[in-house]
Amino acid sequence: MENKLNPVDLLYTSTKTRVNEKWLLKDEQLKQILNNFSPDEKILNFVDNFSFVGPHPLLYQSCFLQVVSETVYHYPVPYISEKTVKPIANKRPFVIVGAAGSLTNLHRLGFKTFSNFWSEDYDTILDPEKRIKEVFKVIELICNKSINDLQTLCVEMSDVLTYNFNYYIDNFKKTQLQQFEQACIKNLQPRYD
Repeated sequence: MENKLNPVDLLYTSTKTRVNEKWLLKDEQLKQILNNFSPDEKILNFVDNFSFVGPHPLLYQSCFLQVVSETVYHYPVPYISEKTVKPIANKRPFVIVGAAGSLTNLHRLGFKTFSNFWSEDYDTILDPEKRIKEVFKVIELICNKSINDLQTLCVEMSDVLTYNFNYYIDNFKKTQLQQFEQACIKNLQPRYD
């Protein structure tokens, strides 16, 4: 017998954080939605543990959307990690299961997201259960599209995907490395009282 996580378990395990490991799904309507949710594995990618340079580049080529389960979810401050960088580096669209303001934080950092293609209002919702319901509405909308519609959508959003990829490689990555280098140098300097 194959041992698979059902969507409720998947969501629960993907939204645990150091701050909120006791957070449970209490809303019966949400549990029902998740129990009936059976995403097409070729459309959705719930995986967040693959390296974005390998060993699974074909995984990104065979999936339309990555559902990014960020490091923190029920948290007062948005946090962007390597998990969000993976679809950017693979030129794939994404939705973020993360703290409210995660997409706003990406915009502030200079990236573009997908508000021209689906609602990103979930990013403004502070209540974690209401926010996850809105995320699932977006996922459901995408899952209900045909493969042809998804291919067309991917072509239509190619400017955003290419911009994010180029911005990450040419600007963001270098800036982050320079900031890290400066912080290391500062931390290595002798301190005098």
